[in-house]
Amino acid sequence: MGISYANLAVLSERLIRENGRDALLISETNTGTDYQPTITQTTETIRLVQSQFNALDNNDFILQAHDVKFLVSSDFTLTANQRIETNGQQYSIVALKEIKPADTSILYIVQGRV
Repeated sequence: MGISYANLAVLSERLIRENGRDALLISETNTGTDYQPTITQTTETIRLVQSQFNALDNNDFILQAHDVKFLVSSDFTLTANQRIETNGQQYSIVALKEIKPADTSILYIVQGRV
């Protein structure tokens, strides 16, 4: 019997929803020209679990002292040029890793930096 990655994605989303907290995902886009940029900021409420990096995470991320690890449901689309605001603090997304076996997105591991 094979592993059901779809069931893992549903389980991951449920655990993040039950154990996580709301945060804002902040995106900025240029709606003007290159010479006269008009930056438009949009926000979206996401659910995340905040954690810490350990020594094994050094293989996937280049860490600094106060970097924070976020686990975010794959229901959202994240990119490295966004920010996360939680508990009154804004974190830039420095790097992210999508856990995606067999074309089934399960969750994102996000490196946040103040």
